[in-house]
Amino acid sequence: DRLCEALEANNAAGKSSDLFYGLRCFSLDTILQYCFNLSIDALGASGFKAPAVEAMEASLPGSIVFRHFPLLRQFVNSLPTWMSILLSPAMTGLVRLRALLGRQVKQAVENPTSLDDSPHETVYHRLLDKKANNGKVPDAGSLYDEAQALTFAASHTTANALTVGIFHVLANNGIKERLVRELRQAWPDLSKTPTFEDLEQLPYLTAVITESLRVSPGIVSPLLRITPFGGTTIGGIKVPSRVCSYVLLRAFVT
Repeated sequence: DRLCEALEANNAAGKSSDLFYGLRCFSLDTILQYCFNLSIDALGASGFKAPAVEAMEASLPGSIVFRHFPLLRQFVNSLPTWMSILLSPAMTGLVRLRALLGRQVKQAVENPTSLDDSPHETVYHRLLDKKANNGKVPDAGSLYDEAQALTFAASHTTANALTVGIFHVLANNGIKERLVRELRQAWPDLSKTPTFEDLEQLPYLTAVITESLRVSPGIVSPLLRITPFGGTTIGGIKVPSRVCSYVLLRAFVT
């Protein structure tokens, strides 16, 4: 609703809306509220230029370096908040978000009863549930890594799928008109929002969402492939170490 209100306000003022950042603000606000019961009000930023969203975009090139130099990543992540901001002002929004997640993780681990004050269950309720995890729960470091992974993975992939899908819908009048026609039939009064179950029954909307997921990029780099010592077994066939990397590389390329 807040995203739609912002888009309507810009339209009424004769301004365009940057959906690239708008959808990232929407997805980040959603995942933080849903998983962690946190709010940084990214959608409230002027022009959708929320500091955390801009910092997340600026951090992507560095992730390539960190992937090949894990010690450098550990060193940078271990720096105090003030030093990280001093060394890289463009990363201020992300550094503060990570610090916020870190404080929340620390509180959840040191005082699990603090989770009882949450208006709804968060990811920590499940990760710290000994019964659900066979008596084992992750430590603070693992919880923090999980929080960062969820924040990046959910916000970027969701925003990418929405951005790519909307672009192709608007670029094809036939698709747009058919989609709008189906939505207006199922949602004639904007003040009366259909349930998710009702929307899931719309065949063309479902097809548009599925196709958007198919054509939108997720992780645009190959996953690490480590050949175990002594080779491995692929499809029931024993593959020696010297051949395994080639086989996996070829399988990825094809």
